[in-house]
Order: sequence, then C-alpha cells, then structure tokens
Amino acid sequence: MTSEIKNPDGSIYCSEFTYNDFKKSGISKGVVDNYIKAGCLKDLPDGWKLYFPRFLEEFSSDYFTQRLRCTNDKGKYRNPKGMSTKIFRPLELSIEKLKDKNIPIIITEGCKKAIKATIEGFDCISLGGVYNWKCKPVNDNDANDINTHDDFDNQDIIPDLKNFDVAGKVIYLCYDSDMFYKDQVKQALYKFAAYFLVEKQAIVKLAILPKGEAKGLDDYLIIYGNDAFQKILDNAETVTLRQIQINLSDVKEKGREKFPVEVFPTKIQKQFMDLQKQMDAPLEYIFCSFLFGASLLMDCKACLCVRKNTEWYEHPILWIAIVGNPAQKKTPCISLFKNFIDEFDTKLTEKYEADIKSYKKAMQEYNKVLKDIKKSKNKAVVEIPIEPEKPYKQRLTTQNFTVEALSKMYWQNQQSGNNGIAILVDELVTFIKMMGQYKKSSDSDEGYFLQAWKKQLYNVIRQGGEIDYTIKVSHNIMGGIQPKVLDKSLFKNTYESYNGMIERWLFACSDYLSTGKTYYSENEFDSDLIRNIYNKLYNMPKTVYNFSPEAQLVFDNFVEDIAKQKLDNRHSDLVKNYLQKQTDYVARFALILHCINNLERTEITATTVENAIKLSKYFIDCFKKVLQESLELNSLEEYTINLLKTKGIDKISPSKLFKKNTAKYRNKEQAQIALENLSGKGYGRMIKTSNGGYNFRFYNG
Repeated sequence: MTSEIKNPDGSIYCSEFTYNDFKKSGISKGVVDNYIKAGCLKDLPDGWKLYFPRFLEEFSSDYFTQRLRCTNDKGKYRNPKGMSTKIFRPLELSIEKLKDKNIPIIITEGCKKAIKATIEGFDCISLGGVYNWKCKPVNDNDANDINTHDDFDNQDIIPDLKNFDVAGKVIYLCYDSDMFYKDQVKQALYKFAAYFLVEKQAIVKLAILPKGEAKGLDDYLIIYGNDAFQKILDNAETVTLRQIQINLSDVKEKGREKFPVEVFPTKIQKQFMDLQKQMDAPLEYIFCSFLFGASLLMDCKACLCVRKNTEWYEHPILWIAIVGNPAQKKTPCISLFKNFIDEFDTKLTEKYEADIKSYKKAMQEYNKVLKDIKKSKNKAVVEIPIEPEKPYKQRLTTQNFTVEALSKMYWQNQQSGNNGIAILVDELVTFIKMMGQYKKSSDSDEGYFLQAWKKQLYNVIRQGGEIDYTIKVSHNIMGGIQPKVLDKSLFKNTYESYNGMIERWLFACSDYLSTGKTYYSENEFDSDLIRNIYNKLYNMPKTVYNFSPEAQLVFDNFVEDIAKQKLDNRHSDLVKNYLQKQTDYVARFALILHCINNLERTEITATTVENAIKLSKYFIDCFKKVLQESLELNSLEEYTINLLKTKGIDKISPSKLFKKNTAKYRNKEQAQIALENLSGKGYGRMIKTSNGGYNFRFYNG
C-alpha cells in the first residue's frame, strides 16, 4: 500500500507519490499544499490531476493535466478529450504581470517546470506539448474563400493564445535541452517563434538550455541555480524571421557580397575605413553617400556612349535607398557628404543674390532709358536697349519632390547654368509612398520619374498651362529607409514591378552593428581630399566618354551574362527586370568611377568596367536581401514567394493560388504542396479549416 502524507489533524493532503513527483521538479510540500487548498490539485488513486487556472481571469477552469502512476514515460499524462489545449498559468503568477507589456514572460513545456520557475522568481507559463498552441478549427467556413473568414488567422489557434496580447512584449521560449537534437521539436519551436514574431508582433528570444545532465527547465534550476539561468536569459538571442527560415530550411546562409571598397582610389579607401571606425557606422553607407555626391555633381556634364554609332547613352543618375535600422546611423553618413554639396548650394545662393541685385540695378537703368526714349522727340535715331536677362536661382538638392517644383527647378538650372537637381532626404518613405500612388492618380507624374531616371525628353504642363517645359529631366535620388518601412511601403502595398519603379532603385544594406566603442584616429579626416574631387566634378566641362576596346568587350560579356541569368525560371519577373537595369547601372558606375579617378581622359578602361561590375553585384545581392530570395528554395517555392510579394498577397488558399497560374501549378494539389513546403521553411503557416481544407498565411517579413 502506498504511504500518504498527512497533516497534524490526520487529514490527507496528498499521497507520497504526488509529493515525490512534484519534489523531483524542486517543488516543495508547501507549494503542493497551496495548489490543493486552491482546488487546483487533486490526489487520485492512480496519480494526480492538476486543474488549470483561467489564463487571463481569476477563475478555475475544467481543463486539466492528469499524471498516471505508470513507469512508462510514454502516455503517463492525460488531458480532457474534446477540449482545446490551454496555457498553464502558475498560481504564483499574476494576471497583471501577463498583461504588462514591460514584463517578459518565459514559455516552457510542462506545468511543473512553469511552477518551479515561477516560485524561483522567473515569470513562466507552459504548454503541454510542442504543438499544443494549435487546436482543431471550429469555424464552419469555406476553405476556398478567405474573404468569408471573420477570423482567418486564428481558426486553429487555442483561445488562450489568441486572446493573449503580447505586441512589443518580450517572450522567452525555453524548451528542453535536447530540442536541437530532435528535428520535430526544433521545427515546432521555430514555427511557434515565427507565429509570435509575425502574427503577435512580440519580441522573441530563445533561452537555450545547454546539453547535459539537466534536460528541462526544472532540472536546470535544481542543478545549476537561479544565477546560471538568469545568465541564459541575459544572453538569449533575439530571433528574426530570417534566422527562423534559415534554420527551418536546413541550409547555411549564403555569404553576403561584400561592398567592394577596392574600386575606389587608395586614398579614399584609407580615409573612409578610418572614418568608419570614428563614426562607428556601416562602411557601405559612407561609400554609397560619397558615390551619390559625385554622381549629382556630374549630372548634366558627363555622359557615356555605351556603344558607338548607337543612341545608347548613359548619364550619372543614381537612385540609392540606404536601408537600415535607426541605430545604424543612416542620417550621419548621408549628412557627411551632403555638407560638401551644401557648400556648392551656398555659393549658388550667394551668386544668385549678387546677380539679382545686379539685375534689379540694370532693370532700373533699362526702365530709365525707356522712359527717356519715350520723352525724346527724335525717336527714329534712338537705339532701344536690350532688356536685362533675369537670373534664375540654381540649386543642386531639394526636399520638394512634386513634379511642378522639380521641373521648375531643373528648368531654372538649365537657364542659368549646367546642373541637375537631386532629391536628397533623410527618410525616403514619403517619397516612395508618393511614387506608389502615381498609378492610382496621375500617369504623367509616374512617367516624369521614369523619364528622369533615363534623362529623356519630357513635357511638363501644369497650372492651367502656365508651366510648359519640354526638357531632358534627370534626378539623382537618395535617402534612408528602415527595412520594415521599405517592405510595407514598396512591396506590401501591391506596388507591382510592371511599371519599372522598384527595379530602378539601388538598395544599400549592411549587417554592421555599432560597437559603442570610441575610436580615436591618429590621422585627422582630410576633408580637402573629398572637396577637391567634388570641385573637379562640379567644374568639369560637358564631356562624352567612351569605352576602350577592351572595356567594351568586358561590358558586352556582362550584358550577355545578364541575359543568361534572366533565362533562369527561378527568378521572378521582378528580379529579371532588376538584373536588366544593372546593364544601365554598370555603365553609370563605370562613368562615375572613371571621372573620380581621371576625368580628363575620355576613354574608360577595362579595369574600371570590372570595378563597376563589382559594385553591381553588391547591389544585386542587397536587392535579393530585400526580397529575401537568398535561401535555397526550389523553383516552384521561389516562384510562389515572388508571386505573393509582387501581388501583395498575405492570405491565400491552394485553390486560389492554383487559379493564379494554372500552367505553373498544374493542379490544386501541387499548389498546396508548394504552400506546405513554404510553411515548413518558415515562410508562413498552413491553417486547417473546419471542413478539412487549408489556407496559407504568408510571412512577408
């Protein structure tokens, strides 16, 4: 007969089996007694039954976990049939803490582990199994029509989790130490993390227990103590969707294309690499900002005849988006070179003020002469003077990007000088959103920018015909943008590739993280080095450049290689179009790099073209990073991702996907397989519906 643990008055609180079972997890008799007094724990002849407190309410529930007195580990726990799984909240953990967005929560597997962690001061909840955050769907909806679903995303999510608001809250996932040696458990963890990250907008961290004597969280606290576990929490990695996809795809991330600093003059390289340490900022941003400054100063002065006896001319026009988070110092890198450009704008303003002053004086004299002529009796022999020409204010940069303002500024620059006009802003989001609206409003605005990228003739008529310009417009554009903002503004708003806007952008990305360390250089930054290069470019005469025979061969081979890459069916139309635009950009890079080094020589060398190709490869790599296409996916999976992205689709059923391209998918089953594969690799979640169908929630992160 099994012995029992009794109170002094002789009443039975729990059996020795129950007490010892909780004791294995480091839970004392006093804690066990509290659960019994609260009506949550009941001792049974064949084990014990733990009833769950309501997750977000101060009531008990009918849901329970039952422990059986069996020696076999498999099947020793039971849960009520016909009920959705619930999250276990230890009695010691208040609902207020769960709802407080500033208090992190640990999620583990198993009630006793959660109780042990909580009584040790770690706020912890638990699920009964690795997939117990999902349930059987109860909504009777048509699986093939997502528009009828009032609760599309949560049909198969347990109510406790569905109602748990964790947006911005830190969630630690702490599974057993053998999770990385069990593929099924690892996949479940990462899928759970992806759900929290994308659909619940939580901050997800992985608290990984080291492999060893301690298997679960309770064992680890018993053997190693609270301080050791706190260190695990402190060092827990904040997981990203990309990391999840890499782990679920079971591939190693391809090496990123490094920014080719070697394509710039040696003095520039040394200066900028030293400057990068001083600024604690990404090297890519510094070089791209310098490159952009050179390009805008050359605009309207230099061009490249790509092939002799043709009309293919390329001009120094770059559209650069500096992609990075706020802490990556996008603005300081942009501002560094904007300061040099501002010096030219200041001189242009001073010149305009002097010219307008002279103009006003000349007009006074002109009007006086006209007045005297009118008074003169002998008008036949009086020579009528030429009216003074009004000067126009020139500028190199602007933050005003309406077509009316840009065309007027460009026209004024051409009347009084030989400069283009660049759009240079700290944040590009407003400009990009505006471009995305053109196709819904005015085609002429969209056409204006498409022509400006290629420096083509464009007729601007505005304000009742008061503005009527026919000009060869050109605008360099650069600014910073955050990855999430870029994704929402350029890709998620159904801004399709067919108008060619997305493909014209150069995305400068960096993995650099600030060190926070102060770096004191032995060499002071030589601003005159940059200033002298910029002065030469600004004052250069109008010049047409050509490729040397060797350079022409290198460029033509590059064009042929791009044509071959475009035949790869794994690439979407968007990627193919982007690759095609790089033939223009390589010519432009070659022109700019050549003029930075030796603008007097009109023939561009093969080495310069090779360097331009290196720059292009960096930007192609960044573009694929923006699209998240660098994982090893099969052609159908890759096609599906690109289709969902370019069409702005985040929810779809297999049948609707099949209808999008019946030739590509052949049948509904093949479309479902593609979605299931993407779900298995962290690109979304397959949602089972009550009638046995499926829908797919796309994680476009």
